[in-house]
Amino acid sequence: MDMYTASGGYYLDGSSFNKKKLRSNKTIGVQAFRLFVILTFFILSFIFGAVMNAYATTEENLSVQVESMPLESIPLYDTHIVDSGESLWTIAKQNAPGHIDIRDYVNEIILLNELDTNVLFIGQRLLLP
Repeated sequence: MDMYTASGGYYLDGSSFNKKKLRSNKTIGVQAFRLFVILTFFILSFIFGAVMNAYATTEENLSVQVESMPLESIPLYDTHIVDSGESLWTIAKQNAPGHIDIRDYVNEIILLNELDTNVLFIGQRLLLP
């Protein structure tokens, strides 16, 4: 009598196996993988939400931050558009307050405008302290 039935089969070496058991093992593996994916999704969502909540700024906090800053502490800068033949020194001489050394004023212009060199271009906009 042939032992091959709908629920069983043979390996190449002649030993038999149970197809239903094999299928149920695959099903368990697929279900475990699905559970892992779902749990991972929820854990990552929770972590993302916690991080977003930690760094979130509410309107109340934002308004308090803005209101607590006095207007005098907000720096206001004049602007200057570079003309032909101007240098940092000529701009500094024209705009520096009388009590400030020209060299210090030039350095402030360089720092404020994040200039790498003393080279200026016609039409370049400079912030003046």
